Amino acid sequence: MRAAVLTEPGTIEIRLIDRPLPADKVAVTTKAAGICGTDIHAFGGHNPFLTFPRVMGHEIAGTVAAVGSEVTGIRVGERVVGNPYAECATCRTCRRGHPNLCPDLTVTGVHSDGGFAEQAYVSPRQLYSLPLSVDLDTAALVEPLSIGAEAVTNGNVQADDRVVIIGAGPIGLACLAFAVERGATALVVDRIPGRLERARELGAAAVVNTLADDPDDRVKAFTAGVGADVVIEAVGAKETIEAGLRWFGPAGRYVLLGLYDGTVELPTFTAMRLGLRFTASRLNRGRFPECIEYLRTHPHVTSLVTHQIALEDLQDTLTLLTRRELEACKVMVQLH
Repeated sequence: MRAAVLTEPGTIEIRLIDRPLPADKVAVTTKAAGICGTDIHAFGGHNPFLTFPRVMGHEIAGTVAAVGSEVTGIRVGERVVGNPYAECATCRTCRRGHPNLCPDLTVTGVHSDGGFAEQAYVSPRQLYSLPLSVDLDTAALVEPLSIGAEAVTNGNVQADDRVVIIGAGPIGLACLAFAVERGATALVVDRIPGRLERARELGAAAVVNTLADDPDDRVKAFTAGVGADVVIEAVGAKETIEAGLRWFGPAGRYVLLGLYDGTVELPTFTAMRLGLRFTASRLNRGRFPECIEYLRTHPHVTSLVTHQIALEDLQDTLTLLTRRELEACKVMVQLH
């Protein structure tokens, strides 16, 4: 089968590879696989968990081509989407209901080969059936949607909340989708006009372009001077994290979702005075079924997919994304 193999940072080779199907795995013929920030970081050599050579791609949708001899309950031809996160299921953290925090967690496309290939080998417990009404070309959106659903759940977003979402990339927009689904009123902060327009289409009550407006003033106006009930930070930068810490109101909930390897200043007195509840959100805990149903009943969310490319174009596309020379929301690699 053809596969896009990351041989070293910045270099992808299209290779023909042949490997046996393990007895405990399922072969999924990849229809489409999404490009995520994780892939961009790995392409640039900034993922310490990835070793070379590696087939990246953890947002996978396709059909079952074969099942290993030890696999039951899955049939050939079944339409599926893959949850890339595999926990051990036996440690104390997993047993306490936090599989997303498992110390032995592995990720398809990082620790093992992923979906940027004509077939991916996946554990059966990571696969979820798709209804016929969900298009395989966009079904891989279920994975980023699950990240947003988890963050909104961790923020305990309620119907009358005023929510500020920092970042209008695929993950920030997934947070928006589920915040709106819960009946909250949301303001989205970003600096890319196309992303802010998509936020409006997905139900944002207001948007702020930080290159044109003062976000502090806009958040103050949006919350009538009280501050946000929930702030979700989906960028992962010092300045955006600290901005969010200026925007919460009484009993505010702050959800840290963007990845940032650094330190920030916490306004401890203000946090204490206003009763700030601060949480970090990582991956998802069993959110795939609800996200599959959301995608089925809200097909407009497929507008997040702005580009579709062939496997042979992956190197050039990742180069453009790394240089920020391609304005895209979600890029899908089409395999079949």
